[in-house]
Amino acid sequence: MFFKLGLISFLMLLNSIPSQSAVSSIDLGSEWIKVAVVNLKPGQSPISIAINEMSKRKSPALVTFHAIGEEAAGLVARYPNKVYSC
Repeated sequence: MFFKLGLISFLMLLNSIPSQSAVSSIDLGSEWIKVAVVNLKPGQSPISIAINEMSKRKSPALVTFHAIGEEAAGLVARYPNKVYSC
């Protein structure tokens, strides 16, 4: 249940970011999430790993009701019973 809620929240967040890409792929592991993007613009690398708001190429596969990824990882120490991983 919590996994599906987190995945839906993450996908909605990605959908709100404007993109000029034809295809994106999400690698949802047990510890990390990565997003690959196929670029259509000439002169750019055809496939790249998207960066998150912390300028990292991977995000922790953690979710709370108020945060996703890096923000949720920062809340693990204070609220271990309210942060869920995949």
